[in-house]
Amino acid sequence: MRQAKQLELLNTGLARWQAFREGETGSIWITARRGNGRPTRIPVSDTMPGARTTITWTPTDKGTWTLRPTIHPGIAFGEALRVEVD
Repeated sequence: MRQAKQLELLNTGLARWQAFREGETGSIWITARRGNGRPTRIPVSDTMPGARTTITWTPTDKGTWTLRPTIHPGIAFGEALRVEVD
């Protein structure tokens, strides 16, 4: 059984991150992907510049996952985080 992981994000930019809303330009989510598998979207709440937000993610499979912030319509930005799931 996979355990939920909590991750803290820091908005180091100058603009507010808009909470994820399907199809809304400028909304933010975290893309989680294992290898070449299908990506998973993890919602992010509204986050002001300099503020932190916490997300909860439960990996579906073992392996190396890459998590990266994404802005609609699918443009990755910021640093990628690699997570090894046993």
